[in-house]
Amino acid sequence: MSESTSSRRVLTVAGGHFVHDMYSSFLAPFLPLIIARSSISMTLAGLLTIFFRASSLGNPFLGILADRKDLRIMFAAAPGITATLMSMLGLTRSYPLLCLMLLAAGVSASMYHVVGPVFIARFSGDRVGRGMSVWMVAGELGRSLGPLIAAGAAGLVGFENVWVLMIFGIGASVALYFQLREVPWVVYTRASSPTVAGAWKELMPVMLPMAGLLAARAFLTGTLAGYLPTYMVMGKGESILMGGMTLAFLELVGTVGTFAGGSISDRIGRKKVLYAGMIVGPAALLGFVQASGWLMIPCLVCIGIFVFACSPVLLATVQDHAGENRGAANGLYMGINFGITALVLLFVGFLVDRFGFSHTLNLCAGLSFLSLPCIWALPGHNKR
Repeated sequence: MSESTSSRRVLTVAGGHFVHDMYSSFLAPFLPLIIARSSISMTLAGLLTIFFRASSLGNPFLGILADRKDLRIMFAAAPGITATLMSMLGLTRSYPLLCLMLLAAGVSASMYHVVGPVFIARFSGDRVGRGMSVWMVAGELGRSLGPLIAAGAAGLVGFENVWVLMIFGIGASVALYFQLREVPWVVYTRASSPTVAGAWKELMPVMLPMAGLLAARAFLTGTLAGYLPTYMVMGKGESILMGGMTLAFLELVGTVGTFAGGSISDRIGRKKVLYAGMIVGPAALLGFVQASGWLMIPCLVCIGIFVFACSPVLLATVQDHAGENRGAANGLYMGINFGITALVLLFVGFLVDRFGFSHTLNLCAGLSFLSLPCIWALPGHNKR
């Protein structure tokens, strides 16, 4: 495979990630509107995220399926499916129906996020860190633009008419299909077929400390991604549009950290990048809660650059140790990550109902520091 072909394929998959995550980021800016329309508590609002991420429990098995079966059509269809479901959230006031829609959208999101990094790792050669940075940057850009589009569209045409936005996701799925239909798919023979047990056995020295790291990190990035617009509206007294803009700004700044994180970790080591992110990030969150006006901006910049730099490093670390079980390993990682983040968000919503946003976010910052011993316990860089 030529370098130009590899680069084109990395950009194709990353471009789909951009479109997909633009739509998957609609829930956070829509959450204040859903709370008001359906008259639900913050705990029930957090439960919506549980439904969106519930399919992550099956990610390890989805990863194995990706190692055994050709999933290109399902992979290409994911942006269109996610776009359709997330754009239609404003059409119902029924809480159970919202849960079902988010559950289906979560299955689609799992498909794209489990299979996508496998493509990226194959196309990146010995520059997996850089490839994961491109993948994550595309997702961050999508999550930066998504809240702005969601909040702007809700204000312009009304929450119930946001469904018109689905057309762009459907178009992205069509483009992905025509770009990837001729890409060879690696299917393992029966003798070498990966299993969840095999992936766990090989990755256990990585996954045990990483589970603790992901839990501590979820109190920082997961909480902000899920509740930042709601905090700006209910905690800071800002408008829905300002809440969406704040999340968009955080994600946009995070693009810089995401782009740099993987490449830097290829040079100086994975752990150094993780240490920097998980020391600066919680401190910046503590400052953000106390700040007001323009003083919030440098806090968000620090969180975006340093914490988001960890995302491609974590993916690259998994792929460093995955061996022949790339799909199963990525599915295992995504399942643990999404599952832990969903539980953390539900817990944070419970705390907000009882103690308020400010006290809860201060506690989240303190818990994020617990990631440091987990980083120390991670094994060193294993180049395969």
